[in-house]
Amino acid sequence: MTNSSMRGRWWRTSAATAAAAALVAATAAGATAAPEDLPTAETVPSDRSLELSSEGATSNLNPDEGRVAAFVELTSETTREVTLGRSGLAAQQSAQQAAAATDALASEVVAAIDDDATTLYTTVNAVAGVAVEADAAALLEIAERDDVVSVKRIVLKEPTLNAGTDIFTGATAAWEDLGVTGEGETIAVIDTGIDYTHTDFGHSDITYPTTLDAAAETQFVTDPGWPQGKVIGGWDFVGRTYTGTSAGTEAMPDPNPLDESPAMCTDVPADISRGGGHGTHVAGTAAGYGTNADGSTFEGDYATLTSEDLLSMKVGPGSAPEADLVALKVFGCAGSTAYVSAALDWLADPTNEVAEQTTVVNLSVGSVLSAADDPENAFVDALTEDGKVVVISSGNGGDTFDVGGSPGNASSALTVANSIGSTFEFAGATVITGDTEEVVAGQYSINYAFGDGTVGPLELVTLSGGSLNYLSGCEPYTAEDAAAVAGKAVVVAWDDNNTLPCGSTARTTYAADAGAEGIVFTGLNEVFSAGLSGAASIPTFQFTGPVTADLLTYDPSTGVISVNEPTEIIFDNSLQVIAQAPAMADTLNDSSSRGVHGTYGIVKPDVAAPGTTISSADVGSIDSASIKSGTSMSAPHVAGIAALTAQSHPDWSPVQVKAAVMNTANHDVTLDGTPFGPQRVGSGRVDALDAVTNDIIAYSAEEEDLVTVTFGIVAVDESFSETKPVEIANSGDEAVTLDVAYTAQSEMPGAQYTVSPSSVTVPAGGTATVDVTLTIDDPAALAKVADPTLSMTQLGLSRQWVATPQGWLEFAGAPETDGALRVPVSSAVKPVADLGANDVTFGSALATSTVLEMTGTGLNQDGYLSLVAPFELAGTSGQLEETTRALDEGMDLAAVGTAPVSYEVANDYVYFGIATHDSWPTLGGSAWLDVTVETGEGTYNVQTIKYSDGFDYYDIPVVGVWDSTGGNTGLEFLNDIPNIDTNTFDTSVAVLPVSLDSLGYSAEEIAAGDISFEYSVTGYVETDPVDTITGLTYDMATNLRFGDTSSALYVGAPGTGIEVHRTAAAMAGADAEVNDRVEVEPTGTEVLLLSLHNGVGDQAITLETQNVVPNVPADQVFIDVAPGNLFFDDISWLYDQGITTGWETPEGLEYRPLSSINRDAMAAFLYRYDQKFGSQEPYTPPTTSPFVDVSTSNQFYTEIAWLYEQGISTGWETAAGVEFRPLQPIARDAMAAFLYRYDDVDDFTPPAESEFLDVSTSNQFYTEIAWLGSTGISTGWEVDGGFEYRPLEPIARDAMAAFLYRYDNLG
Repeated sequence: MTNSSMRGRWWRTSAATAAAAALVAATAAGATAAPEDLPTAETVPSDRSLELSSEGATSNLNPDEGRVAAFVELTSETTREVTLGRSGLAAQQSAQQAAAATDALASEVVAAIDDDATTLYTTVNAVAGVAVEADAAALLEIAERDDVVSVKRIVLKEPTLNAGTDIFTGATAAWEDLGVTGEGETIAVIDTGIDYTHTDFGHSDITYPTTLDAAAETQFVTDPGWPQGKVIGGWDFVGRTYTGTSAGTEAMPDPNPLDESPAMCTDVPADISRGGGHGTHVAGTAAGYGTNADGSTFEGDYATLTSEDLLSMKVGPGSAPEADLVALKVFGCAGSTAYVSAALDWLADPTNEVAEQTTVVNLSVGSVLSAADDPENAFVDALTEDGKVVVISSGNGGDTFDVGGSPGNASSALTVANSIGSTFEFAGATVITGDTEEVVAGQYSINYAFGDGTVGPLELVTLSGGSLNYLSGCEPYTAEDAAAVAGKAVVVAWDDNNTLPCGSTARTTYAADAGAEGIVFTGLNEVFSAGLSGAASIPTFQFTGPVTADLLTYDPSTGVISVNEPTEIIFDNSLQVIAQAPAMADTLNDSSSRGVHGTYGIVKPDVAAPGTTISSADVGSIDSASIKSGTSMSAPHVAGIAALTAQSHPDWSPVQVKAAVMNTANHDVTLDGTPFGPQRVGSGRVDALDAVTNDIIAYSAEEEDLVTVTFGIVAVDESFSETKPVEIANSGDEAVTLDVAYTAQSEMPGAQYTVSPSSVTVPAGGTATVDVTLTIDDPAALAKVADPTLSMTQLGLSRQWVATPQGWLEFAGAPETDGALRVPVSSAVKPVADLGANDVTFGSALATSTVLEMTGTGLNQDGYLSLVAPFELAGTSGQLEETTRALDEGMDLAAVGTAPVSYEVANDYVYFGIATHDSWPTLGGSAWLDVTVETGEGTYNVQTIKYSDGFDYYDIPVVGVWDSTGGNTGLEFLNDIPNIDTNTFDTSVAVLPVSLDSLGYSAEEIAAGDISFEYSVTGYVETDPVDTITGLTYDMATNLRFGDTSSALYVGAPGTGIEVHRTAAAMAGADAEVNDRVEVEPTGTEVLLLSLHNGVGDQAITLETQNVVPNVPADQVFIDVAPGNLFFDDISWLYDQGITTGWETPEGLEYRPLSSINRDAMAAFLYRYDQKFGSQEPYTPPTTSPFVDVSTSNQFYTEIAWLYEQGISTGWETAAGVEFRPLQPIARDAMAAFLYRYDDVDDFTPPAESEFLDVSTSNQFYTEIAWLGSTGISTGWEVDGGFEYRPLEPIARDAMAAFLYRYDNLG
């Protein structure tokens, strides 16, 4: 919804009527207004010493801004739906009709989008819909059609990048002890394809091409005929040259899903990351037969293989070596893909025999920070319902909340983290030192194609010196170093444990450009956390930590490297090295993604499996292995184990198989002995043997397909208790009694899990239930405690994080199981404040300052401090009636405000406060905000993003500014304060700091204060705009200011106040006259108060600003001052306050407005005003008059004596003594002096130039008259050339009333 105006009433959450009435009453009584007596709210200053690098900022708006790939879900029936309960020809005909109907509707919908819309593919089986590439705005319009269910952006997916691991996970024990090898199961691999010519997959008559020529191009698009070895079918959805980017070609499907080696990709842009045989490697890990040392396919009995046999193989078997494979190719040679859904839909086709035969699906693909309602997740859930276990890699995004994106965050997926095993198969390179020649361990890059030969021997050399960046190979080489490395292998610094200055491709390219024929990276660890891309130009090899220490002297802090003694290297990717590293066993690869934390009722990952330094089939090598690392390598181990489990329990559903794999994954994955929790490793590391032999499974009774018990986001301001049932099913022949307990991994004071009962008997073939209860007796007792494996800083900066009490429900006593069965238990708990505020009331229309009073309940407990941020409300937007996905609701805008903040100079920042109608899980990933600023000089985009080092995203939400060229001009911390909890997760409000210089304003413009611009605000999900508020303006000169403007955030403490200031420019046209006889009058300006720690729905508080307007009599008081008189309200007010009584006449009460006022009457007016509104202290005049012409019996003696003692009037010195001259009319200059002295002004400096033509700066009363004009008490008379004050003119009684009334309204 778009709303360009803020002047309509939004919603009200303050109750200020009584407070306003009290303020009016207090003001009328002359007392100080109650809010002004409040303690001042404490500011929370930003730490400006913390610096962010613009290299960590990437705009969310891509070059293809208007054109996006999206999935349009249609209302037509799927083939699965129409074939339920049918078989044979009837089912086939129904399926064909349903597919035809969806195809026809898809064509109609795409034609209606726009002329340039392109169909990528149509899905008819799992979900009816069409994937299109079209203009984003046109897609929004098509969503309004009745035959369209939803339109969702397609997040491009990327590859998420066996003998020793088979032993470690217990797969070999399943082969040996039970003869369970996956026979009869079929695993579909959705990936870069499979090189079915490799001996790991059995016999094929097809030879893999060695050169990309016309024959090879033909081979890649020709139906190979099925089966090819154990690969029984497949399809290529995209073609060889597809990259998923604008630099590549469009998808060109073909029937041959043959994986491409780097040698087959020489016509694809070199700067796009290669697949490098990813799918072949994955398929080999899941279900490869194994390749003997002589290169032949293993055809023996798996039950008889010993550990020595396995470790001697050239390529070890997959986890389920006798399962069949299906190759579904969704990647081309390089890049990303939008075609995962197409492959998932292919598997849901009820008329496809190969699809129907498939029991397990492996997806070693994914995305980062994408939402749990990604369209591909619906396909995953549909396949699970269709009888297939879908195993997905968690991703390699590291320890950042919610970084594990789709499709791994689908509820029914079996999502796998990357742990580390104990036995590793490394790639090898030969090093020659003197007479010694040895094969050393390391890894090769994927982009270099070795062909048939080796490279070398080449002398190892280093760079001569320079910065860490240079010695890391991240800059062009100097001429001296280029000459030194020419024809040799250069060694550059690579620090596995710190942020890398550039990637492997850049380093390899710089080395090749300098003439090097090979490049070597240092290493610090025993195993590699990630693979290398490198480049196609020269071979890249990384040493392990032990090899680095043996051959080199390396200082990671400086990057300085020296070769210990002359050494040569031979690059040879056919070599392998097997190494043991028992100390690394069951630790976690740092790159393994932390999963979603429960926002939409989903917690991931589910299990962990070894995925670090995994040896498996190498594409295009005929019979060799390659080494890769990542959750991509973990997932196929689990896919194989799922196939083994399905084989041993043929009657189990996919959910039961998933539960069995999760329940038996009871091996802790640890950090220095402390186990990682469910949001990093799920249940723990998998155990194939236990999964196969176990007959007892346990899972959430409410979310069976999730298995995990999650309480989601628990935000509480009162006691809380919720119970979740867990069902235990026994498929065995005997009843089993289990002891039940909860084991904590991460605890939170104030929150407690309990289990009931502590023991349960599950009958044979039956089920039983236990309850898990989360209890929070007192939210005030909650303390923010981190997961003990969580690093509290990232990139040297404090991170934002969520308290997640989590652990496992453990069932001890299951037969045939080593250890307790596990069900992960998780929640995200936080206390919430309940802060409110009263409307903002100024003492009068001319008052420039007041105080915003906070009410309600705040937070001040361990780790939680409630914060608020005030803004002037700029615009609002009502709630959207319909949204297509849950995350859209979090980007449905509610309100926007602005506030100037001063850091270096006055008001050099503008802060945007933004509220939405519902919460987002985390800001800067799939959900983000954009403020588009039009300065007159250019367009700037202010965006919320996740901070990045160029490789990973971190829990450091920031606000970036980009100019129209895409250049980053500014970077600030979201919510301004990075080192305390500002509640950035599961919230609906955000504070966006922006420096004015980042918007192109000069220091001179900022100092002058003449800053104004127009802007709009948009909430996005991926690249889809959800809601926009347009027509907004910011004017520095008139925007409300808060406090001393040194900070935007304040401690939210009830009973404290925040100063609110308005400028003279903001009050232009304000009139102290009373027009409506009411106690308060709205100003038309509103305050938006964001309470960051309130509960969602109560975080945005709108407050009306209003002026006190004192009551005046409704009827005419004086017969000579009629309604309509210029000063009617002023004079009526004077009477109402008892300052004047007028004259009684036979005709009625007279005020005599045009009469001049004498000095004695003026004294009376001021005295009565003071007694009413000022000191209110009783005054006793002296017994002797200070003036010779005022006797103590004078009617106004008390008032005149008071005037003298206050120093307001000193009178005239005469020979007879000091005279007051009471009956002399008072001139306008003297009146100015009287009021100036009464106000006790001590901080006013008159302007160098008089604003009145008839008052020179040398006038006796220049200061007093200038002050009177500056306050608006007197405006003078407008004449040609300016204004006159007429200082010597006697002041009339009506003007005197106006002067006092206006003075009173100064507040």
